[in-house]
Amino acid sequence: MEELSHQHAVQAINPLFGQIGHFFVITAFVCSLFAAFYYFRSTRNQQKIIQDNAHKIARLFFIGHIISIIAVVITLFIMIFNHHFEYYYVWSHSSSDLQMKYVLSCFWEGQEGSFLLWSFWHVVLGIVIMLKAGKWESPVMSIVSLMQVFLLTFILGIYITDTLHIGSSPFLLLRDKLTGDPVFLFDD
Repeated sequence: MEELSHQHAVQAINPLFGQIGHFFVITAFVCSLFAAFYYFRSTRNQQKIIQDNAHKIARLFFIGHIISIIAVVITLFIMIFNHHFEYYYVWSHSSSDLQMKYVLSCFWEGQEGSFLLWSFWHVVLGIVIMLKAGKWESPVMSIVSLMQVFLLTFILGIYITDTLHIGSSPFLLLRDKLTGDPVFLFDD
């Protein structure tokens, strides 16, 4: 009977959150890269038709970036609030004993969460600029989009080799981060 109640307390490992979060980080990175390129192209081109088309394309990419960043933030919040301790970021910065106000601060406690928080506030700034800047939108948003590219580089979490990593993802599973720990040497 005791064994049965223990089985219900153990949460199954769900890599879906990490896959969704990582997908949206990459999508946000690519969208911000293209938004920066097209906003810059809009500022540098003298022909009005090309300038307007580049501006419209840049806006679409930045809107895609906005949606992706919001999706990343929501995914990480869901992981933290639901105590998905199978993820290294949640395991190292959260606890099931914390009060809700402290669980909320777990989001930005780690380096990856801090960079994500900066990205979120740049998105808010970008929305304000898109709505209010008028003729200054393209030059300013080219810089904001480029800043987003650099910020997202820190949380990309792409591993090219064992020694070459681009960023650190908040969506890594414990078994992928703590590969040398004895508990992860066995499949079961």
